[in-house]
Amino acid sequence: MPSLRRASCTVLLSFAVTGATGSASHAGSLSARLACPRYLIIDTRGSGEPLNTVSPPGKRFVEAWRGLHPTARTQVVTNPYPAPGWRSFTRAGLKLPGAYHSSVVKGKQWLAQFLTLVARQAPACAEPPRILLLGYSQGAQITADVVQQHGVDLVKGAISQILGVALFGDPYFNSLDPADRGGFERGRNGWLGKRALFQPFLRKHILSYCHAHDLVCQGLLHNGKWLTSQHRNYDSRGEPYEAARYFTTLAAQKPLTSAVRLPGCWSTSYGGSVRPQTWDYGCTGTNDLMRMTWTIWDETEAKGKGVTELSVHGAAGPDFYYPATARAWQVQTCRDREGRTSRYYTRIRVSYVLPRENPFDKPGEVTHTFVLMCLH
Repeated sequence: MPSLRRASCTVLLSFAVTGATGSASHAGSLSARLACPRYLIIDTRGSGEPLNTVSPPGKRFVEAWRGLHPTARTQVVTNPYPAPGWRSFTRAGLKLPGAYHSSVVKGKQWLAQFLTLVARQAPACAEPPRILLLGYSQGAQITADVVQQHGVDLVKGAISQILGVALFGDPYFNSLDPADRGGFERGRNGWLGKRALFQPFLRKHILSYCHAHDLVCQGLLHNGKWLTSQHRNYDSRGEPYEAARYFTTLAAQKPLTSAVRLPGCWSTSYGGSVRPQTWDYGCTGTNDLMRMTWTIWDETEAKGKGVTELSVHGAAGPDFYYPATARAWQVQTCRDREGRTSRYYTRIRVSYVLPRENPFDKPGEVTHTFVLMCLH
């Protein structure tokens, strides 16, 4: 892949989109361009809708968004997955074999891979794009699954760029989720099942619309007489415009760093980092952690393995290295010296074992627990 320079105004992707910013871009060739927009809207259409088209509620959302942001550069991209029609969905609802499942898998693979590419190559843009994910019907299932299944580590960094997720008629709608909107009947869930609640840190970025008597998101029972009428009107009841206004309000807020950080040099004033390979609690030049591999890094705790560095006479003395484990927890929101708001682990425990022969202390396990405070 060609190298990228910050001055470029176009992100080069190894697959998936073509087109200009004024209209929807569609996946196609394996070598295509994605302009560096201020906002990137990714729409995943519903069952049976033609390839290379924006879903009906997605189209209304795009119209509303461009009306609310007339001077912003906005690009629309569509998911090229198969999206077989209603017969396939009905078979899935009746637990019969069909093309629906494989279609969903392909849609999720494309969306996750595309978001990964955007996240990796966004630094080439003068300003990384803010992402809006739209999903209708089968597309709502795909979009919500990607967001939920990847969680905090969503496609290795893309989640920090995601401004909002709007779902319309999710087949796995959960009627108890705080993200729900749309006049649905509480206690009735999606025809295909009930998804887990969205993670708390994501909820303000997600709107999941469901109509009463929509058999896709409310189930077939007691909704069959309405057929598909309440599933096909998400573009005509003002909800896409409502979602666009809501995400416009979010866009005006100062962004909160999505992934939790480990403060550097004992204080969040130093900014910290996500999944650092080295970490020095006291700014001494001797690393408390080195060559770290983090196996867990989520909203509540982080765990990893690596090496601790010990010096006999401080940073100027001979160094000794011992295998170490680390656990961080107790997340707080803090500001750094530049006023940027981020979340930080404020407790970290480092453990290692001193061998029989060592210049420091008696052999055995050593554990240090560091308390990290917000200073601003």
